[in-house]
Amino acid sequence: MPNEPEPPASTAAVPADSAKRTGAARLNLRRLIRFCQTNRSRTPARAPILTPLQDKLLLSACYLALGVAHALPWWMVALVFGRDIFILAMAAYGYLFTTLREFPPSVWGKLSTFVQIFAAMVLVAERAGLDIDEATSHLHDLVPG
Repeated sequence: MPNEPEPPASTAAVPADSAKRTGAARLNLRRLIRFCQTNRSRTPARAPILTPLQDKLLLSACYLALGVAHALPWWMVALVFGRDIFILAMAAYGYLFTTLREFPPSVWGKLSTFVQIFAAMVLVAERAGLDIDEATSHLHDLVPG
């Protein structure tokens, strides 16, 4: 209709190429997750190996997306990828060249993963428009003492 105003630039339609690539990436990610889930349910012996691998894959994909969106500098994305590759390489070495078959998670590993997930969530929330300073200013009320 000629009388309707144009939408603001921030809500403009995504170009068709970008929408197709995003849709294809989502489809491939869904296929990968479904593949990992079905293989995990069929072979319970591999579950202790596949579950941490899925977690690392998902977290790495989040940091890669944050790098592509310029929410993080590339050196930080490389640091996260390097850490994960180092951990996977050491686990593969331990699995192939030693008699170790169990790699129980440590408190430090869980804490590191929590910090990475929390940092990614804060960055996404900040990019979505949440004022982090205002949101965290009330945290001292939650802590007793």
